Amino acid sequence: MGTPALKEPVTKPTMSRTVLREQSSWIDIVAATVVALVVAILTPAVSSIHPLIAVAITPMVTALITVSVRRVLITESDESDEVGEPPSARRPPPLLHGGIVIALVAAVLAFAAAVVLVTAQDLIRGRSLDEGTLVGQRIDVPDVTDQPGSRALDAIHVAGLEPKRELEYSDGVPEFRVVRTDPAAGSSVRKGSAVVVVISQGKRPVSEEPQPIRKVRVPAVIAKPVAEAMAALDDVGLEPSVASTAEGVVTKVHPDVGEKVTVGSNVILSVAPPVEMPAVEGQSLNAALDALNQLQLTAKRKFVDPPNGVEPGIVTDSRPAAGTPLAQNSVVTLTVSALLVPDVVGQPEGEAKNELTEAGFTITVRQQDSNTVDVGAVIATNPPATQRRLTRDITIFVSSGPATPNPDPRGPLPRGPSRR
Repeated sequence: MGTPALKEPVTKPTMSRTVLREQSSWIDIVAATVVALVVAILTPAVSSIHPLIAVAITPMVTALITVSVRRVLITESDESDEVGEPPSARRPPPLLHGGIVIALVAAVLAFAAAVVLVTAQDLIRGRSLDEGTLVGQRIDVPDVTDQPGSRALDAIHVAGLEPKRELEYSDGVPEFRVVRTDPAAGSSVRKGSAVVVVISQGKRPVSEEPQPIRKVRVPAVIAKPVAEAMAALDDVGLEPSVASTAEGVVTKVHPDVGEKVTVGSNVILSVAPPVEMPAVEGQSLNAALDALNQLQLTAKRKFVDPPNGVEPGIVTDSRPAAGTPLAQNSVVTLTVSALLVPDVVGQPEGEAKNELTEAGFTITVRQQDSNTVDVGAVIATNPPATQRRLTRDITIFVSSGPATPNPDPRGPLPRGPSRR
């Protein structure tokens, strides 16, 4: 038997340094492109939660993705270029293992540093992690410059922030108007943060001499909603405070409306749930008064001539209108139809009756003796002239002349015997 021919050993293909450098450059370009896309997507989303968390998470994810992409690309390249190499011989370069470890350690340290910074920042502001340090809505401070103080405080509160009022002199901003806010308008702050609203006290006194005490009258705020009443008091330089937590309208103020008080004085508002003005148009005056009394409302009457087709004593209008919320003990005005009694005293009975009939009255005539008024002339009317009558009935008293003397019931006296 012949000796079998020996097989030539299979040599593993090798790559030149130039090819390796080109391949490494290609891998770096692909890895950088993937990382750039991921960072572009990740950073805005993380920043919306908290900017400092973005500082920690973005480098961490960037490092991990960079190392992972390079490892995958190099491994695939090795598998395609070293087909004949045993699997045990194809291992990731040692630098990849070290890169992963370094990336993880750096990311953990960055995240820990960010948490420490966030915690320190919130503790300085008097907040804790339990109140939502890591996740919190951010709000732009509204611009309330030059607005009335009360409206500015309401705007800050409505925006979800906690307004704090401070006063200072200002030569350029009118009294009771906002000078500035701290933080400034447009600043991004966490929801619920305190915002100092600096309100002008007017121009700074030019001398050290005692300044005259300024006084203002307490404005009319009865029956107004609480917010409107507080704004009216704030506009004149008074400090409103509410005596109760009830929602509704102002029922009482102390000091009283119209009283002069020093600027800056405290005015206490008593608040109660409102009552609704009832619909009383078309009702009789007595029925309307009963409806108002049940709601503890006070009526003021205004009399007018009855419109066409409307009887006297009927409510034709109310102010405020039906449905208006009012405070108890508020005063409302009722417009009531009523006949005006003309002055017919001294007129002959016929003329007086004609005038009263034209005015809409139903007349009752009574005769009365009079030593001063001619027979047949009117002595008086009930109700008297110029008064308003809620019904059509009226009584006139007509003169029947002087009273006739009563004859002696005993008759003529008997004559005595004549003397001759």
